[in-house]
Amino acid sequence: MAFGRPRPVQRNRRGELELHLPSGARQVLAQLCAELRELLGTDDPSLRRLFPTAYADDAERDAEYQILARSELVDRRLAALSRIEETVEARTLEEDDVAAWMHGINQLRLVLGTRLGVSEDELPETPPLDHPDAATWANAWAAYEFLSALLDAFVEAESS
Repeated sequence: MAFGRPRPVQRNRRGELELHLPSGARQVLAQLCAELRELLGTDDPSLRRLFPTAYADDAERDAEYQILARSELVDRRLAALSRIEETVEARTLEEDDVAAWMHGINQLRLVLGTRLGVSEDELPETPPLDHPDAATWANAWAAYEFLSALLDAFVEAESS
């Protein structure tokens, strides 16, 4: 607890994980899950990190893998998003829900990070304030930062 405010996710005395998220944050999370749910049915390029290349040196073999594996991967990703949506208003989470939240949050981060141009090596370039997409970019960046902090809080709570 810092300055009287609990972390967004923390373990209570009974060993359960408690969510301390304001209503607005829960609404944003539910909205992002709904948006990704719709996006998963498309070939949007921002999904590439969710369906990485399995055989970089063999395009034909990779295409076969993608056909075989994509359906199962989509099902697992949708299941994680569903658990978040079903428990987004919960005060405490069951262990199965914790795993789903962590997987779902990471999926959201990967897609947003791809859209923003986030890489392991450097931060994306911020558009100028007068750019027509500046507000959209800023909102996406804020969501990415929120999801990163939330995932970090889950990891910290799970390791405590």
